[in-house]
Amino acid sequence: MAVEFRAQLEKALEGGIRVTHLDWHCLADGGREDIFDATLQLAEEYQVELRAWTDYGRRQLSSHGRVAQNQPFLDSFSVPIDDKLQHLVDAVRQLPQGLSEWAVHPAGYNPRDEGSKVHSSDYDVLMSPAFRQALEDNEITVTGYGVQASS
Repeated sequence: MAVEFRAQLEKALEGGIRVTHLDWHCLADGGREDIFDATLQLAEEYQVELRAWTDYGRRQLSSHGRVAQNQPFLDSFSVPIDDKLQHLVDAVRQLPQGLSEWAVHPAGYNPRDEGSKVHSSDYDVLMSPAFRQALEDNEITVTGYGVQASS
């Protein structure tokens, strides 16, 4: 598996892609501890960040002196669409100090895309004055891999 991961990483780099982090998209930390560990070795070798959301992955990152969120991962697909704005504003207000990771998927509505309602509701929340005010009121700094965004 490490050979395949390395080949994919090299292909991206050869193609001129600036790799900022490694992750598995929808598969939590690679699905197995050995896969996570192999990817952690690659992240260290290539000096990029590694995304982790399981307790094991977060502990591994911390034990290697790497940045890891210290709060549970939130994916906007797990938040009800009907009251998403209020749910996420309340979640912002309740965030403890530390690093949190929220996966949001903002995009316009596309009736041919099954996840489009989630995407468009995420966009609406992120652009709403109420959400932006909650971030500001709670002194939340929004960041991303390699780029810091403003709240």
